[in-house]
Amino acid sequence: MALKLINGLPTYVEAYDEVITYASGLAANTPITLPSSGSFSSSSAKDLLVIYNNLVADYSGSFTVVGAGPSYTQIQFTFALPNDSKVRFRKEI
Repeated sequence: MALKLINGLPTYVEAYDEVITYASGLAANTPITLPSSGSFSSSSAKDLLVIYNNLVADYSGSFTVVGAGPSYTQIQFTFALPNDSKVRFRKEI
């Protein structure tokens, strides 16, 4: 849970935090749909933290956004992910 100000009052809100494991790896430029109906609102994924194999991914260098807004649900990595890769998606709601 995260503490966030809502209408001037500190309120605990759930954070989106999901992980996908790719046992057989993943080819470059393969669209990945965020699990559990996840979405983000920025075409540059500013409101989404993407972590792969414990490394923070940077937008445009490591991944790009797939589709059109206003609500985005997919990204794709610019490189292949090796076997047993874990991709974590985080954002504060």
